[in-house]
Amino acid sequence: NKNITLDLGGKTLTNTSSGKATISVKDSAVVTVKNGFVMGGTKYYNIEVTKDSNANLTLMGVTATAGNTSSSMIDNWGTLTIESGTYEGGLNVVKSEEGSTLTINGGKFTGTYAISNYYNGVILSAGTTTINDGEFIQSATEPYWGCPQVVLAMQVTGYTSLVTVNGGTFTNEHSRSGAKIFHPGTGATSDNLAVKGGTFNKSVPDSYFKDGYFAKKNGSVYETVGPFDAKIGTTGY
Repeated sequence: NKNITLDLGGKTLTNTSSGKATISVKDSAVVTVKNGFVMGGTKYYNIEVTKDSNANLTLMGVTATAGNTSSSMIDNWGTLTIESGTYEGGLNVVKSEEGSTLTINGGKFTGTYAISNYYNGVILSAGTTTINDGEFIQSATEPYWGCPQVVLAMQVTGYTSLVTVNGGTFTNEHSRSGAKIFHPGTGATSDNLAVKGGTFNKSVPDSYFKDGYFAKKNGSVYETVGPFDAKIGTTGY
């Protein structure tokens, strides 16, 4: 709960516990963790900004791996900024809760897990999230009836929920049509998504984009283009 920079110097923090985070930031602490490896325990978040805190955490050059699939790899109830690094695994790779702020400026994020008839995401946000850059991959291909998303927006009554995407590369390797790039989950609608940039391996509905933007197919990928005053065949702009 102090204001510190934790420079791991290329070393590894390994968690063998079943009920505690490897790194936990609480109270009103302002913390930067950089330059090392963080391995999660067998039954809890790997990295957390705790609930009912006003904490601020920045991750730079961190390689973080979940130790389980029963919880998210990172859980954020405060302010979390990710500048760079590699983050993999968990039920969701990054879960940002209601009332939280999440900013991603770079890094590689890989989801590896899916459950039949259940929605999970590489990024799950019920707060205010801004994605400026980075690589986001949902690599789970089984089970077939799984619904793993790349970015999953949720809405909790009484809280602001908005995911703004300004750039990045987004890939969903699951073959099912229900496994999408962006999805408004429980309580959310297309109004909880404002896409203004990015490249995708699957098509994205126009309704998920900020007015004037849409996805144009370019070879095997879809690229965000805009802003435009109008798109032929639509009246929404």
